[in-house]
Amino acid sequence: MRSGAPPALAFDVYGTLGDVAQMAGELGDRRDLGPLISLWRRHQLEISWLLSVMERYEDFERVTAYALDVAIGECGLRLSGADRRALMRSVELLEVHSDVDVALARLDDAGFPLAVLSNGSPRMLDALLGRAGIRERFAAVISVDEVGVFKPAPAVYHHAARRLGRLIGDVWLVSGNPFDAAGAKAAGMRVAKIERQPSFRYPFAGDPDITVSSLEELAARLIEGPEGGQTR
Repeated sequence: MRSGAPPALAFDVYGTLGDVAQMAGELGDRRDLGPLISLWRRHQLEISWLLSVMERYEDFERVTAYALDVAIGECGLRLSGADRRALMRSVELLEVHSDVDVALARLDDAGFPLAVLSNGSPRMLDALLGRAGIRERFAAVISVDEVGVFKPAPAVYHHAARRLGRLIGDVWLVSGNPFDAAGAKAAGMRVAKIERQPSFRYPFAGDPDITVSSLEELAARLIEGPEGGQTR
């Protein structure tokens, strides 16, 4: 790492910046959808992994649609076409977590290069980041579309480092997802794991370099301490 230069920070979106607990969107007051949302998110990830192992790629929007249909079937629900479309829209309209704006502003002001590294398709990411008003904070928005394989494939993290013009060890992944943290660490990135709620770690995976309870705590750690290669 270049002496005195802060590392680049690559932020996951779904579950880290965007609150996936809100995937019910405008239908969030329907109690019967509680189990569906949990299954939908699980199948969203499992289908992305399955496609990767099969060496087949379809963008995250299609993966999300497949996952919703599987979850609806597993729950035995019948949803109208309008309700299904509303659920799909909700993924693009996710609210960001309350700690996002302040943390990104602090890190940006401190000189950390900020990027997004996400499974989301470019259209999905543009919609979410634009609506949240945080798109301009990021020098790069990197989608796995550019690689044709989903996280946690090593190619994703190596591609991100190349896009950012950095050695992979000079990039931190910031993620609240255990699978993502494990994949980035195995690929050679440093990892900041966000645990807003108690989370697990895979016993075969390397430990994150930093574990914090919020993005604001991460900003304070990186700006005030030596972990990010910057002292103030």
